[in-house]
Amino acid sequence: MFLIFWIACIYFYVRVIRFSLKEIPKIKEYRKTMSKKEAKKKIKSERTKKDKLDSVLAVVFLFLAVASSPNSGNKTETAEKKEVKKVEAKKEEVKKEEPKAEAKATEVDKSIATKEQKRLVTFLENADNQYFDDFKEILGAFDKQDSEKAKRLLSKDKTKLKDVYNNVLDYECKPTENRIFDKECGEITQLASEEYTLKNNIINEIENFFNDPNQTTLDNVRNQFLAMIEKKEELKDRYIIFKNKNF
Repeated sequence: MFLIFWIACIYFYVRVIRFSLKEIPKIKEYRKTMSKKEAKKKIKSERTKKDKLDSVLAVVFLFLAVASSPNSGNKTETAEKKEVKKVEAKKEEVKKEEPKAEAKATEVDKSIATKEQKRLVTFLENADNQYFDDFKEILGAFDKQDSEKAKRLLSKDKTKLKDVYNNVLDYECKPTENRIFDKECGEITQLASEEYTLKNNIINEIENFFNDPNQTTLDNVRNQFLAMIEKKEELKDRYIIFKNKNF
């Protein structure tokens, strides 16, 4: 599947590059009589439904190719090791900047923070395990324009995915005496809530597209997907550090 996704990704990106190159002389011509914003708007309005669909599929197949990569686990592990080294290297510097009252938490405080750290890590990893396969399967069916399969998967999995989403939103960090941990725990759960909200929006927009298939609903799927990818990367970078940090 990994190779198939990459081939599809390259195919659609080539198509996107082709129609983008054709738009360059048009933009130059339009700029003679209108503003840059107006020219871009006109160019966008002239794109065919096929051009816009190619843009969406190029991005989605890129996501699926990266997610299904046989080396993705190794890359994640390597990234985690690098982040751990960075954290270790900066420990002394961080300690100097933190107030003494925060840096010198009692052994009891550290025990509570460590327990809460483990609880959040386990929760987020379980949520991802419950969500990812079904979510990817729905996206895959939608990308292949297999409407019947996508609708069937939505009907079967939507309630389960909604429950995972609600559980992430409802998660609460238990307060400890470690102010540093409390702050970072709150930030991680907020980022997770934002990521799962975007995932939930994608599911909703796909369903909206089937109910009313038009360019606007298709663009909504694409926009929510791109926002989710960006938020996912932001959470991953923070999560790796949080997971391996010694509070």
